Amino acid sequence: MLHGASSEFLAELEALGRDATLLPDWPWRVRGTGVPCQPQAYRIESTRVAVAQGVNALPKLLARDLDIRRNTNVLSLALDGGSLHVTSAAGTESARTVVLTCPVDQTRALLQPLAAHCAEIRSILGLLAGVFTLPSLTVLAGYEPRRDDDWHLQLPGPDSILHSVIHDSSKRPGPATVLVIQSRSSFSRPRLESDPASWSDQVLDAAADLLGPWVRNPTWVQNHRWRYARVQRGHELAHPILVTLPGGARIGLCGDAFHPEGGVEGAFLSGVALGRRLSAIPV
Repeated sequence: MLHGASSEFLAELEALGRDATLLPDWPWRVRGTGVPCQPQAYRIESTRVAVAQGVNALPKLLARDLDIRRNTNVLSLALDGGSLHVTSAAGTESARTVVLTCPVDQTRALLQPLAAHCAEIRSILGLLAGVFTLPSLTVLAGYEPRRDDDWHLQLPGPDSILHSVIHDSSKRPGPATVLVIQSRSSFSRPRLESDPASWSDQVLDAAADLLGPWVRNPTWVQNHRWRYARVQRGHELAHPILVTLPGGARIGLCGDAFHPEGGVEGAFLSGVALGRRLSAIPV
């Protein structure tokens, strides 16, 4: 689900609607008393849509005509005079400006070696230490088609180990019923390093208690260890960060942690704001 209230973000959703199938105001049928992970999506001034092709249709639209290298694990970031060296398993590349959009936990790890070179980096690390992310151990499960499910989203409430159950196939009817079952951070955090076999059945059992015994017998299962599912609400920073290092190299930080709105809209708006700052300041 995508949602927002700013004119810039809504313009991108409108553009997305020309190529993808949007379902306005989805989810239409919500059960339970729990709190959504992004409560602002349900404000009267927000526009909320589901994308039948999946939410990654939006970044694909925004990344059109760009050179994107996927599945590249960045190992380190180093300063050498006026350049930054970005090292991955594929090798090392250099740039005068590097923008980090990864979760704040990963951003801190990449910035830490630079702290010795720049007092401002040390200050930024202190600031980022107050931004907390929440994990979610998630199970995607497929079933034979069921036609008796008249709901789109379940929010069980605090007594369950589950945060939400999404009837994913209700967005795009097909030959199967697909559930996305997300556990709470309190359940997920102590089990992040555990074998999925140790928690997957617990997640399915909790969903079965909510929906019925049939949930325990999927035709297929995918377990996802979502380490940085979202930023804890209220911990977002006010704006993106741009710092110039000794020698003139620049590091920009943006993403869902760098805008009060949070979520996808916050990530988008922080990136737009950082882009404008980068364009306004010559290298």
